[in-house]
Amino acid sequence: MFLLAGRPAYRTDAVRPAGRPAYRTDAVRPAGRRLWRTLFAINMPSEAVKKWLDRVEYDFQTAEAMLGAARYIYVIFMCQQAVEKALKAVITSRGEEVMPIHNLRRLAELAKMEFKEDELVKLDFLSQFYLNARYKEDLADVSKGITRQVSEEFLAFTKESVKWISDAIA
Repeated sequence: MFLLAGRPAYRTDAVRPAGRPAYRTDAVRPAGRRLWRTLFAINMPSEAVKKWLDRVEYDFQTAEAMLGAARYIYVIFMCQQAVEKALKAVITSRGEEVMPIHNLRRLAELAKMEFKEDELVKLDFLSQFYLNARYKEDLADVSKGITRQVSEEFLAFTKESVKWISDAIA
């Protein structure tokens, strides 16, 4: 055994087990761990962001399930929820506080995401539908015009939007 910076090169004075590399020392391990933590922190989203993204995936899968069950009101409702949570994940990833709002246009502004005008119209529809579906008592009134085709279009829009929004997370 040799000494490195006044310490043994191995963790203990015991015999090194077969197969353990001789170059692995206590002297280099702390710096390596700090570097790993730094790289991991840069490349991986925080736990809070991961939780938002998990919810996005869950809500999108729920929207798909509601399409299969012909519950079109809830397809649109869950599309709104998926986009909202994706935008909140971006806001969280930037270290900013998430405000308890549901207006997708406002959340897009806070997330600094620039949507095209036709996409903003769809975000506005989702925001308004969310409020109506949640608070109006007459389901027949809420579901007017919400067909399978409309639901499929919003599901596709949501899938594209969530992908684009998620890609903005550093």
